[in-house]
Amino acid sequence: MRTICLGKQVKAKAKTENKYIFVDCYTTWCGWCKFMDTTVYSTDTIGNIANSKFISVRIQFDSTARDNEKVRSWLPIAHELEKQYQVKAYPTYLFFNSDGEIVDKYTGVNTQNPVASFAEILYAIQDSTRQYYLLKRKYDNSNKSPELLKKFAIVSMEHHDAETAQKVSKEYLSTQKNLTSDDNLKFLAQLTQSSKDTGFYILLQNQKRTDVLLRKGVTDSLIESIIFDEDVFPSLFSSDRNTGNSKDFQEPNWAGIQTKLQQYPLLRDKILAYTKVLFYNAKKEKDSCVQAAIFYLKLYGDVSQLFELYGCAANIFSYSSDTAELNEALKWSRKSFEENNNPVYIETYANILYKLNKKNDAVTWEQKALDAADNDRKEKYQTILDKMKKGEQVQN
Repeated sequence: MRTICLGKQVKAKAKTENKYIFVDCYTTWCGWCKFMDTTVYSTDTIGNIANSKFISVRIQFDSTARDNEKVRSWLPIAHELEKQYQVKAYPTYLFFNSDGEIVDKYTGVNTQNPVASFAEILYAIQDSTRQYYLLKRKYDNSNKSPELLKKFAIVSMEHHDAETAQKVSKEYLSTQKNLTSDDNLKFLAQLTQSSKDTGFYILLQNQKRTDVLLRKGVTDSLIESIIFDEDVFPSLFSSDRNTGNSKDFQEPNWAGIQTKLQQYPLLRDKILAYTKVLFYNAKKEKDSCVQAAIFYLKLYGDVSQLFELYGCAANIFSYSSDTAELNEALKWSRKSFEENNNPVYIETYANILYKLNKKNDAVTWEQKALDAADNDRKEKYQTILDKMKKGEQVQN
């Protein structure tokens, strides 16, 4: 990926070649900036996209005693960009059109699949309907068409500008006569973050229909996570959660939590049951956690999110050596990855098999987890696989 100085030369070159300008805002102390430089930018995938469609610039945003004259000369520009575009975390990527106008901004690194995710960003930048600042300029210039409002709200949320997203989404919804149309239910599922949002109770009353429109479990997961954050978590731990000693966690007022959940009669008991799994796991009360997990799976396993099945199975595996309990965990662990081939979930299934002395099956599934894993996990899974093959202890 070519790197050249930002200035008149860059703008002229971008104009002549009809390319976007990509500014990589980095610091010398940021490990993720170094990661992007050595692991992502250097790949042919990113290089080919960037070199064909962008004029690429790297600007150092901190100062060190080792800085050369060129780096020091661009610090004023760095400070101006930092102030004007609210660069508060690194790496941050700023994108300008060939006229030098800002069109988009992204921050951070997708550690799961960094090359593919950054390639998606570079492709998205070239789509004017997904450019945050372009949509913002249209909005600020009084373009309040429903189409613009809807798109700008979604893009704002994708860019972690929740305040703008909520403001604009309300304006969009005010133009709609039917809030429960298929398109609007999809929209509300993307924008709802709180029980105070317009979409919360609409989605709550249309969970099954929204799941058909999106994907099984999406609406349940969204609604339950909001309820947990607002009505459960504040009561789950007192200030002792900051002590660092899980054994000091005080037993919550379960009756009080249940009372708070009364307004959600169809979800109350399920959320309370899973909350107990989370609490006893955090407290490291092994027997209580196992019993809570088994209770939850037997009553709600068939209507649970995949991560809940995985969490309960993983807790039983970690805390129990009872064959009946491990077999119960095995059953639900298998269900957790049937639809998604998640290597983490598969690996837990392999571990349960191994703990049940089903070595050959465990080796088979650990290999599948290894094959499906990203590069960050392959070494760990290979180590576990080697131990399984040798019959060595893998995990308590």
